[in-house]
Formats: sequence, C-alpha cells, structure tokens
Amino acid sequence: MGATVLAFLVCRTHPADLPTQPPTPAPPPSCFASLADYLLASAGECPLSWNGVTLYGRIDVGVGYETHGVPFNGAYPNGVETLISKNSNGSRTTILPNGLGQSNVGVKGDEPIAPDWSLVFNFQAGFNPYYPQLANGPRSLVQNNLAGLEFQSGNGDSSRAGQLFNTIAYAGISNRTFGEVTVGRHDSLILDGLGRYDAMGAAPAFSVIGASNTVAGDRGHRERPLQHLGST
Repeated sequence: MGATVLAFLVCRTHPADLPTQPPTPAPPPSCFASLADYLLASAGECPLSWNGVTLYGRIDVGVGYETHGVPFNGAYPNGVETLISKNSNGSRTTILPNGLGQSNVGVKGDEPIAPDWSLVFNFQAGFNPYYPQLANGPRSLVQNNLAGLEFQSGNGDSSRAGQLFNTIAYAGISNRTFGEVTVGRHDSLILDGLGRYDAMGAAPAFSVIGASNTVAGDRGHRERPLQHLGST
C-alpha cells in the first residue's frame, strides 16, 4: 500500500514543483579580455590593483584652433594658453593637452595595519602627454624671460615645478571611527572649493575662475575625480 501511494505521488509531481537551486550568476566580463574592453572600461570597472595598492592615471590630449593664441610649450602644465592673454600673438592650430585636466600617473594604497586602522598614501605626477617631461610652470617662465610678447610661447606660474610627485604626495593613517590624518603635499581648500562651484568644472581650457591661473592662482587646474583612463 505504501509503495502504491509513493508511486502515485511521484507520478503526480511536476518538475516545476521540485525545489531548485538559484542559478549561478555569470561572472562579469573581464576588462582585460581585449584592448578595446580595457580602453572602454572606467577606472572603477578596471582598476590596476594588487593587495590594496592601485596604479592609476589619465591621459588628456587634443587639438585646437585659436584665433588669438601662443605657440605650444612642453614645460607649461596646460601646454598652451587657451584664454586670450597679453602674449597672444596670432591665429594657429595647435596640439592642446590637458584641456579637461592634467595628464598624470600615480600610485595610491590603503593597507590595513590593525583592526579598523590602515596606512593610506597617494603619490601623483603630472606630465606632458606629448613630450616625456614633468609639468613645470616656473621653467616655462624662465624660457620666456627675455622674449618679447610677440615671440613668447605658452607660460605661466604653477606649483608644478618639475618635481617627481608634483601634484599630490602624502601618507598617513586612517581609522573607520576617528577619520584620517595625512602629511605631505595636498590640494588646497581653494582648489577643493573651485571644483564644487565652478560651472566649467575648473577645466584648464574653459574655466576662467582659477583653472587657468586667471583669478585664484592655484596649481593650474582642478584635479577632478578620475572617470576614465583617457579623456579624460
């Protein structure tokens, strides 16, 4: 009798009534599957990280036409003066680096050293994407010291003066409860404020508030959050 009932229940059971395991989600596609996948991925989707240490960077290149411009200068952080200046000496088509932000390469990390405590650091170098040299505003001034306005190339002061880590360079400790203390070279409060209230995003090619050293006299541009390996 028991065997008959069991056989009847088995015959009446439908596959949809049986318990099932949730399907295993497919792994996300690797951003390293091909060069195209890597170039199209954002920094958040494809970090170059190992044990809490991340290598990051940005390359900003372009071409522009200026009705009143100056020749390109590889030492000047912005390459050319995109706003009309006293030394604007003619119309020209020119390479235009760092129009939306400084090309840079850096390394940052967040290494646990105790429960809720970690060592943090960030070192970044701004460079010219067209020439193998670090951004150096004072050098661009020296190069044009004895040149008349009509013969000058792009130049302007900047705290990027050819240092190895000429953008930010700091290290410190971080705690989930008490916050973070770091020592070294940081962005200024003025620079942070410009990034939040400048309608042009403090881009060197477009901002007249401070990105092009017009008013605020900061580093030469705003360091915006990294969105992509290239532009940026």
